[in-house]
Amino acid sequence: MMSGILYIRLIREDIRHRGWFAALSAIALFLLMPVYSMLYLDGQGMLQNGADVDKYIQESFSGLINGNTFAPLCTAIFVLAMLAAMSGFTFIHSREQLDFYHSLPLRRGSWFAAAYISGFAMFAVPYLLCALLTAAAGYISGTCTVSMLGDCAIAAAGGLIAFLVIYHTAILAMMLTGRIVTEMLAFCVLAVYPYLVLTLVSAMKVLFFESYCTDASSFIDRVARSVSPGTLFIRITQAFPHWYTITPGLAAAAVAMIILLLAASYILYLFYPSEAAGNSLAFSLTAPILKVIISVPAALWFSIFVQSFTGVSGTRWIVIISLLSILLLNGIIEFVYTQDIRLILKTPISSAVSIGCTAVILCVFGFDLTGYDTYIPNREKIEAVYLAPDNFDFYFEYPESYEELNRERAGSFTDAPEAINAFYSLAASGIENLEDGMEPDGLYTFSESEQERYTTAEFQYRLNSGRIVSRRYVVDAEQTVDTLETLCQDETYRENIFPIFHIGNNRVHSISLLDPSGFPEEMELNEEQRNELLDKYRQDVLHADIQLLNDTVPAGELYLYINSPSSSDTDTFNSAPQYSLAVEGNDVPIGSFYIYDSYTETLEWLKQHGFTLDRSLHEDEVRSVTFSISEDSLNSGKYNVLLGELSARYTPDELTSGITLYSPEDIQAILKHVQWNPGGIVTNVSSGTWVDVEYQNGYGYHGFNLIPD
Repeated sequence: MMSGILYIRLIREDIRHRGWFAALSAIALFLLMPVYSMLYLDGQGMLQNGADVDKYIQESFSGLINGNTFAPLCTAIFVLAMLAAMSGFTFIHSREQLDFYHSLPLRRGSWFAAAYISGFAMFAVPYLLCALLTAAAGYISGTCTVSMLGDCAIAAAGGLIAFLVIYHTAILAMMLTGRIVTEMLAFCVLAVYPYLVLTLVSAMKVLFFESYCTDASSFIDRVARSVSPGTLFIRITQAFPHWYTITPGLAAAAVAMIILLLAASYILYLFYPSEAAGNSLAFSLTAPILKVIISVPAALWFSIFVQSFTGVSGTRWIVIISLLSILLLNGIIEFVYTQDIRLILKTPISSAVSIGCTAVILCVFGFDLTGYDTYIPNREKIEAVYLAPDNFDFYFEYPESYEELNRERAGSFTDAPEAINAFYSLAASGIENLEDGMEPDGLYTFSESEQERYTTAEFQYRLNSGRIVSRRYVVDAEQTVDTLETLCQDETYRENIFPIFHIGNNRVHSISLLDPSGFPEEMELNEEQRNELLDKYRQDVLHADIQLLNDTVPAGELYLYINSPSSSDTDTFNSAPQYSLAVEGNDVPIGSFYIYDSYTETLEWLKQHGFTLDRSLHEDEVRSVTFSISEDSLNSGKYNVLLGELSARYTPDELTSGITLYSPEDIQAILKHVQWNPGGIVTNVSSGTWVDVEYQNGYGYHGFNLIPD
């Protein structure tokens, strides 16, 4: 057994030999932490003081300790972790030093522990001291209160954890290689390889599958961000300034990653062969395996990058570039192994395997051998469904869009049998359209009449296993409206898709009323009146006819100005958690709360309280009108009467590029054919035109289109 005193002597001796790293860590951290913090606070103090500014400084202060709000510090932690590993275990890449160390009467584990502890200590000690000095500087300046010291401690812990993730990754790279050059390459691979491999699946789906729809909350994507040291390092520095931003999953992933990398490094060191020093790889048997698992995803990613960089469309070039890339990468990797260009064909079997794997992957995606685009779950496997026409993104405006996390659709499903049947039938028609060549991203290339007839929608199935399957198809617009009406018979489903149920009354600070001209007028309401209006509006939405919401033009619109929610805000109409708004402390306007003629409760309340909606556009208030008519609309002649009323005649090229009218006679003629066009809940039919109205006092919020003759 090795005594503790001898361990301490080994660590002290290693620190003495690596004094340059200790000095570098101390100087870099001192400049980037307490010195920069004092400069930052002093600079902020020269700015105009205000409650919002002071609150922002307090919330961002703890991020100065782990690099969350100061990127150079984050970079320094990353680089110092690499240097700590490389300087501590560089002896294993020298055959003479390795033979000398291993000839001494000490077990290999003792050498590993001494180098590991000394490297960590040379970073941790100055880092914790600088963290303490930073907190002290904040406390003296009055920015950091006693209650904020907990956040500072959390941030310091996050900095150490982030360091350990990269430190252990760099050590593992040292154990897998025999030269510094290949160690750097191995480190880059280890840092990002799991993330690249897991996200490659989504990237290939985007390119090859027409029905694929991006899901930001995909399970694979969430896993990818947690199993790669590089992405995990970023997530830790982002989450650790405050205790409430740390999730149990992130903490578990960080601990597991640190333990796994350390254990793998220690085991490999115990079996590290002395003759490996100076070679490219420590274990020659791993060479062909590493060649295959590195070259295949690298070739595919390179082809995707080239296509996105050049702007080439289609998948043909993906196949060609991937096959050329895999040939090139095989040669490069063999050259890195042997340092001899004459030996780039030394291992043809591994090269053939990597080329074959690339070809198989391309065939699976290129010919859709898995049946991804035509997949539809068996009816008995479906637990619930959710339908989201693409026009939801234009028609609705959700409060969650202004918050830190995007709106989750979890909970928006319905399990009503009649709804599932209608949904299932619509999805089947979407697959038929896809097989007929109607691609969702190609809808804009359809003729004007086809664009009015069809729409695109996202279909989500929640299976009995809990798995969520998402697809996107081109479907008949009228059938989509009917299906959505059936789904909305489930009141919970309706509440989840309409934003008014995402906002509690206590979050609404004020309400503005907009008529079709698009100029908001703040309504002078007390809290009781605001609540009454919101409740009336919710009642109308619950009973609204989806067909009317798609086919008719609203009479007006409500704009809600909502306050930033607190962490304890529970007065919401859905179970989704609330997060801080992007501009905390300020009111955020949210529109798209349309008022239709069928909203009798809302219109009656407005009438009783003296609010009226002027649905007409007055030519004496308009400065100019700019309009454009599509080529299809011109050819159909649907605007011939309107064009004949204008004082001048315009060529088709002028009409399709846009005409601006200033004369009162022309403006009067145009305004008779103009209507507000907010779009429908499913379709956004513009009749092939767009119209901009410039008023004497500027532009309103609304866009318009022309009513056909």
